[in-house]
Amino acid sequence: MKLCGREKCIYSSVQGMIDNMKKQVAERQEIAYPDQLVVAKIYHIAAAVLSEACRRRFEVDKNDCEPSKRFKIEQLTLDVFILLNQLKEDGYIDEEYKQTIFDELLKINPEIEKVIETDRAKGLI
Repeated sequence: MKLCGREKCIYSSVQGMIDNMKKQVAERQEIAYPDQLVVAKIYHIAAAVLSEACRRRFEVDKNDCEPSKRFKIEQLTLDVFILLNQLKEDGYIDEEYKQTIFDELLKINPEIEKVIETDRAKGLI
């Protein structure tokens, strides 16, 4: 269970994905300390956006969701939707939770919906 009291936490899912990526790279490259590896900033930005969507959907107090405090509307880009899809494909979240967060992202920024529909039709997300 997370600080907000929910069992499912999109931020923890992203962190799990990042930790696994670091572990895989460390094993392949024979790096002794995987924690020293740095991932692209976009993962942390997308995690904050996804956390804000989760916080809003489940009406969690902002003080109980640290990552969502870093949310900025301009950070809601297609990269966030792609990461959300990847989290589902890699088994970090289930389809129902993915759809819940997806729907909330569209509520946050309805203007992005047409772009999303186009990219979904192309199979990008």
